[in-house]
Amino acid sequence: MIHLLHPPLERGLDTCRATYLTEIGRRLGASGQGDATAIPAFELEAHVRKLATDQDGGVMVLDGQYIELLGVPEWLRELPALLPSRLLLHGPGRRSPDAPPPDDVARAHRAWAAAVDAVIATAPRFVPDLAGEGTYYVVRPGIGDVFRPAPRPSRGGRHVISVGPLVPSRGHLELVRALAEVATTSQGTDTLRLTLIGDHEAAPTYTTAVRAAAGPLQLEILGVCPAEEVAKQLQRADLYASAALDGSYGLAVTEAAAVGLPVIAFRIGELDAWIRDGVNGHLVAPGDTGALRQTLRDILAEPERLEQLRAAALSRDALPTWEQAATRFTTACRHHGTPPSGLAHRIAMHSECDLPTEFGTFAVRVYTVDDEEHAVLVRMGDLAGDAVFTRVHSECFTGEVLASLKCDCDAQLRHALRMISERGRGAVVYLRQEGRGIGLGNKIRAYAEQAKGADTVEANRLVGFPNDLRDFSAAAHILRVNGVERVTLHTNNPFKVRALRQGGVAVEQVLPSVMPSNPHNESYLRVKYATLGHLGLRDALAPTAAAARTGSEGSPTAAPAAAPADLLIFDLDGVLQFGDVVPPAATELIARLREAGYALRFLTNDGFNSRRSRLAQLRTGGLEVEERELYTSSYLAARFLADRGPILSLCGPPGADELAALPQSQDAPRFVVVGDWFPHYDHAQLQAAFAALRRGAELVALHRKPHWRRHEEVLIDVGFWVAGLEYATQRRATLVGKPAEFAYRTVLEDAGCKPERAIMISDEHDPDLTGAAALGLRTVLLGDPPEPATNGNDAFAGRSFDTHAALGDYLAAL
Repeated sequence: MIHLLHPPLERGLDTCRATYLTEIGRRLGASGQGDATAIPAFELEAHVRKLATDQDGGVMVLDGQYIELLGVPEWLRELPALLPSRLLLHGPGRRSPDAPPPDDVARAHRAWAAAVDAVIATAPRFVPDLAGEGTYYVVRPGIGDVFRPAPRPSRGGRHVISVGPLVPSRGHLELVRALAEVATTSQGTDTLRLTLIGDHEAAPTYTTAVRAAAGPLQLEILGVCPAEEVAKQLQRADLYASAALDGSYGLAVTEAAAVGLPVIAFRIGELDAWIRDGVNGHLVAPGDTGALRQTLRDILAEPERLEQLRAAALSRDALPTWEQAATRFTTACRHHGTPPSGLAHRIAMHSECDLPTEFGTFAVRVYTVDDEEHAVLVRMGDLAGDAVFTRVHSECFTGEVLASLKCDCDAQLRHALRMISERGRGAVVYLRQEGRGIGLGNKIRAYAEQAKGADTVEANRLVGFPNDLRDFSAAAHILRVNGVERVTLHTNNPFKVRALRQGGVAVEQVLPSVMPSNPHNESYLRVKYATLGHLGLRDALAPTAAAARTGSEGSPTAAPAAAPADLLIFDLDGVLQFGDVVPPAATELIARLREAGYALRFLTNDGFNSRRSRLAQLRTGGLEVEERELYTSSYLAARFLADRGPILSLCGPPGADELAALPQSQDAPRFVVVGDWFPHYDHAQLQAAFAALRRGAELVALHRKPHWRRHEEVLIDVGFWVAGLEYATQRRATLVGKPAEFAYRTVLEDAGCKPERAIMISDEHDPDLTGAAALGLRTVLLGDPPEPATNGNDAFAGRSFDTHAALGDYLAAL
């Protein structure tokens, strides 16, 4: 039996959480597999002890809401001894005014996670902080009988709805302002209505500000509604919109999708599982309120476009159901437990040789694990010292021998070998565990089940196996005996990260292994991301990824383009400029591309420099760039804020020079602008900014990168100030630099180029390439920045030149 214990479902802030627990509990009872019981927090200990003494062999699932209600109770330490079987369900818990400080909450999460066998999460993003070193499962919310699609006659109305607690972090004020602008500028006769469903009594001061911002917008604020009433309200609306950037509101989007309502929101969390961008809604870059406003204006101004979205939204075939959610929940309960790791293997080297390959010559060592030829180390260069680029890879006969299109295994392995060759140093540990450990014969049986409609996890279950039987602990041992102490791990799988760390290998960085998808493996990748928690796959599942095609071997592209391009947009640091040096290879590349007829633009998140000061640096380094071709985040901020009212600037020179022409105000700014301000720290100025934000000024940030690298030194960046002000004011900043849509769209519009005809080139997936891909640009990823030579002459010879040359060859072939 499965015993799901949760606090009473009060009619309070979290209607989404209540829906989740109610639907899972209903299906547990209907199937006879268990029950869901509401237990007040103060009674939980007694109930747990009673169930433990009953010893019915069941599994106890404790709702994550208890963590914030109880903190770390004394009896938690006794939990492992009390219960032979136990799990922790983490649902989206609300933060009440009485909740402990965030640090205490985080410590409580870790304490509870350590006391249980496994964690069930409603989304992969909850996993890293909760699961620690343990096992976790992902159970997505589904669509139940309460929310049913309803025919929606075309009536020309414009009724927008948003669901969620009416608190500043849910973005209602920004949404109201955006829609008020639409209502003010609308040329049509239709009224524009907004309905907010939430607890408007939780923050009355904020509610007053929301009402004041409505202007001509018809605003209706409802209290918390039962699920059935939420469904009715959703069915009356034309569009669901949200400006929320924190908390879990996935279920509210689920409810909107269930009734065939188009959704406009920021691309955060797991929303792309529900919203197909451009099909049944639109997702804009996180924090890009300018893009949010523009998207709302575009949709509401074009009745035909809104009708197209509605028609697509009514087709729910690809969306999860509550039946699937309940099945995955019960499956997790039946198969909970830690995957094999840390076992006392007998590992010995069997044989070795040097092997020439198309990627270069590798040293190959075969190892026996428990007296069987089970593992292979493929290495290049000296593995001692700094973090080594490493991939732990499991055998895939179908992909690596038969070139199967059902998985991305062969592409991942070849990409890793290519990356090692480009670096001249690295390792692949190849483990003989086909089909996530079930063997080739059973894998083929599972493929047969997939042909009948099962996904990759369900197919494993149908042939009698759990999600994953692989053991990565031998990889840590093999790496250590070869002198590897620290790695940069090339993986999407958090279990590999944990296995290496448990085996004594420090994982200093995780590089996602993102390969282009195809029609045969896209659903497989989605299951790996949604159910198995492969967090690095978000980029591969972007709408543009499905249309990507594999490029020529040896090219440095992540998602190569097959069609010609008109515009190339380059990041600067780590791509064309390294510290104060522009390598000859970079100048040769730019000259070659100009001769080929490409339009070039250079987009950097540099907030320290102005456009002119950065231009002078580039020219001193030998890179000829025109002023109109260069976009710094400080210049973009000036463009964004032009004619929008007075600002209070937290930017230092020379970047602040871009903002000098804008009206300034210390006492009544409309915008507080955060840039590179570190040498100019002044408490009084920071306090003035804080006071302005509390009075209603909007927070604008050049970007929110936490740090950046200069040679070997890692320096704190603008994100430090942004996060501090966001935390202090509970306001979310609007970004103008990468990954904000505003940055890319400004460059494209100035160049007169459509997104599909442009390519973004950078050394960083996040934020540069993720933001570009979200707008529909194609992307190219270059390798790590090279090391300057000690002689100061041919500073960037070797692989850096090869990398730029390979890029030039690739672009020349388009």
